[in-house]
Amino acid sequence: MVKEVFKNYGDFYEEFDSNVEKFPQLRAYPKRYRELCDCDYLFLSFPKSGRTWVRYFLARYIEAAFETMFSLEFTPHRSWDKRRAIIRTPTINFSHNFFDFFQDYPVTPFIMDQQICWTKNLIFLVRDPLSTLVSFYNQKVSREQVVKASLEDFILSKQYGIERHSKLVLAFFNLFNKSTAPKMLIQYEHLTASPQRFMDLVKFLFGDVNLKAFEGAIENSKFNAMQRFELSVDAFSLTNGRMGSTKESPDRSMLKVREGKVKNYPEVLSKDFIENVLKLPYTSRLISIIESL
Repeated sequence: MVKEVFKNYGDFYEEFDSNVEKFPQLRAYPKRYRELCDCDYLFLSFPKSGRTWVRYFLARYIEAAFETMFSLEFTPHRSWDKRRAIIRTPTINFSHNFFDFFQDYPVTPFIMDQQICWTKNLIFLVRDPLSTLVSFYNQKVSREQVVKASLEDFILSKQYGIERHSKLVLAFFNLFNKSTAPKMLIQYEHLTASPQRFMDLVKFLFGDVNLKAFEGAIENSKFNAMQRFELSVDAFSLTNGRMGSTKESPDRSMLKVREGKVKNYPEVLSKDFIENVLKLPYTSRLISIIESL
């Protein structure tokens, strides 16, 4: 276990070189920082909150509306063809912020690069915390294969658990509320109840809506359609490894698009456990905010 570090946020930046040795994921930080500075929109979320779904929908919409290649990259990328490189679409930095670098270390969450985040057109995606943790657990156990704990122990752990998750998402809410730039809040459960809510996102990003492209993107980003795509042999290469598998017959439990269910945790957790977890301080505070949306 890694001991708590960063007595204040300044220590993180002042001791960056030594922190890279402790946390190898930070080698990607300079690149991520440049992408954050250069983007038009910042899309902020915790892992397993529905980001892949939104990203896939937008990729299908741009593909149809601008008659260009399918790509899950929303900032200039080496995989883009000439057509994709020259069309003018909003650049979007999809970020888990702190969790892009520290999700596998028990470091107290904090918002990285707040001063830049406040200046960006902001899209914040949030999901019910217990549903998020169940999905996060499946990713860590099946797709990444870095966790062997039980689901209950995972949810209560200091390293991956729901209180750490809730503390970070509450910080995201604080950032969102303080931001004076154009911003949009999206709730995963609202999207599943009515995919037409994607219309608001398209308007926020593009101003007007290409209805034919929108309808096609909605169909293509339905759960079954996305899972069929991810099971296809070309998914891994077409998405630069963001979806799919290198295996000819991938295990469905290892997919990014697994079940697409809402609040299905009573199927895998006891009633008493759920009741106790939902009373935890950061978790209960987060749930009360989400329920008021």
